[in-house]
Amino acid sequence: MENILDPSYGRITFSRYKWGEQQNGDYYSGFEEIPSHTCTKEELGIEGDKSSFMPLPEYQMTYVKKY
Repeated sequence: MENILDPSYGRITFSRYKWGEQQNGDYYSGFEEIPSHTCTKEELGIEGDKSSFMPLPEYQMTYVKKY
């Protein structure tokens, strides 16, 4: 599959912020990066029947195929 994102611009990351109290009473906070990947056509529901997402309305399929 062709990666359409030019790495020279940087990278897109997903992260979550976590905070709380540890068992020893110390507090913690910080960001944790969530692993990601470029979705396949199967994962997006464009091909096959193994979509990783909710079914798309037919009128939105044009946008998914374009972008």
